[in-house]
Amino acid sequence: MEGLLDDFMPRIFDLDNDLLMQPYTVDDVKKALFSMAPDKSPRPDGFSPAFYQHFWNEIGPDIANFIIGCIIGGEFPVGMNDAIITLIPKKTIPVTMADPRPIALCNVTCKIFSKMLANRLKWVLGHVISDMQSAFILSRLITDNVLVALEVIHYFNRKREGRDGWCALKLDMAKAYDKMEWQFLKVIVRRMGLNTGFIELVMRCVTTVRFKVGINGDLTNYVIPSCGLPQGDPLSPYLFILCAEGVFPIYYRELFGKGRNTVETMRYSVAVVFNVQQASNIGQYLGLSMGVGRNKREVFSFIEAKLKHQLGGWCKKILSRAGKEVLLKSVAQALPTYTMSIYFLPLSMCERLERLMNKFWLTSGGGSGGGIRWMAWDRMCAPRSAGGLGFKNLHKFNVALLVKQGWRLLTTPNSLAGRLYKARYYPKSDFLEVSMGTNPSFCWRSIMAGQDILRKGCFRRIGNGHSTAIWKQSWLPDKANPFITSPLIDHDEHLLVSELIHPLTNDWDITKLNALFEQRDVELIVQIPISLNYEDKWCWRGDLRGCYSVKQGYRMQSGMHDLEVASSGVWRKL
Repeated sequence: MEGLLDDFMPRIFDLDNDLLMQPYTVDDVKKALFSMAPDKSPRPDGFSPAFYQHFWNEIGPDIANFIIGCIIGGEFPVGMNDAIITLIPKKTIPVTMADPRPIALCNVTCKIFSKMLANRLKWVLGHVISDMQSAFILSRLITDNVLVALEVIHYFNRKREGRDGWCALKLDMAKAYDKMEWQFLKVIVRRMGLNTGFIELVMRCVTTVRFKVGINGDLTNYVIPSCGLPQGDPLSPYLFILCAEGVFPIYYRELFGKGRNTVETMRYSVAVVFNVQQASNIGQYLGLSMGVGRNKREVFSFIEAKLKHQLGGWCKKILSRAGKEVLLKSVAQALPTYTMSIYFLPLSMCERLERLMNKFWLTSGGGSGGGIRWMAWDRMCAPRSAGGLGFKNLHKFNVALLVKQGWRLLTTPNSLAGRLYKARYYPKSDFLEVSMGTNPSFCWRSIMAGQDILRKGCFRRIGNGHSTAIWKQSWLPDKANPFITSPLIDHDEHLLVSELIHPLTNDWDITKLNALFEQRDVELIVQIPISLNYEDKWCWRGDLRGCYSVKQGYRMQSGMHDLEVASSGVWRKL
């Protein structure tokens, strides 16, 4: 094992270790506790986080002293790291033991301990984990990996000529958490450069666990594991991506250069070496289909099938209108969210899903009839203050989710997905200026569906002005038209805002402003404060933090961007 990791260099240094090994305080314990969902299932101790949160004023100091004492003392009391494994079916009809997903229900005190370690570890992972991993890292999204994979597969599909070919190897690490060797974990975190004291705390959480498995309402005897990371422990995801970071160099050393020629003999040789099957398409990746052809309805039919299955089960129950509303909003309309965050669903697909929901809403009792459509779905999607019921219009919601992908390409251009899409579609401009391009992937077509909304809502917040183009970008404090309206004439179209700042006063150069712009533009420019210590950045209009949210994108499409839903106060009076 050590020999395979000879080339692995430390990535965590003294400054990071100083942050990790700072003394733990009562505030750290409280922060970890109150970041947990209060209504999680009871653990072996019989208490949920809600109990500890509700009675924090009474028992908080004792809990904090106990957990900090465990950190300093070097051992756990017997039973603290016990957990109950609950088997959650991954299939409708589980057949083998590989079908259920084992979730460990840990004691709240042990979970607080793990959460405190995780809260510190996650702050150093950003520069430790490579860009190729996007899950569980601050400021990264797992959908970035999907975007990259989709674009790569699209390139493979359209490349039909040339001397050199390409191939892709899909690795599926089945039961990866359960098969993680503790010795390998310890070697990896030591190679990473983690402090020895922090490694001991981590390994104590991992190696002292005891399980009881819940089967048919009864608990088995204790199971003492010799490997694996418990699913349900807050620390497990971070430890897993650290181990995956150590595995990647091993794979790369073996795979680099072996798939460049995809003639039949080479395909066969690669398949034999890795003991894998050849496939014409890669199938699904992270729950999404990698090949979307002309027949969109067939590709996305699984969403409609899932919705029918859910609604079919609910129709057998006697539910009130309020109960149906809760189920539709919290479950049914959330089903396609993950797919819609990557793909632009056909309008006909959205309408079919909405008809199914409308039929369920209007069916009385437990009957199977459609009922009378007393109100159109579009009116039911209006907010309550406007006479509707607040349901989502799926098409507008789909676009709002895709705007978020465009927002990330605009605001995080150095991410792996941002660099890939910029190199492919807009190497000399930004996302707001790009057109569809030639032979685009379906994923890029989907992201482009939200470009107009993004143009309307975003603007440049001026700092030192070094990265904002005067004539091309929106940066004036005017909601109706944030662009410069003065004619360009003979001026340089690439002129930057920084050139309008006087070098001696560090304020706007009024003489230059009057020479370049009309009175309307000058009045707006002088309203902008200059902050030379900060870089220019993209901001979303209407949000205090300047960040885009799906809610704001949806409201903009619905014509409610400046409308406060509760402004009328009618429901408060009732």
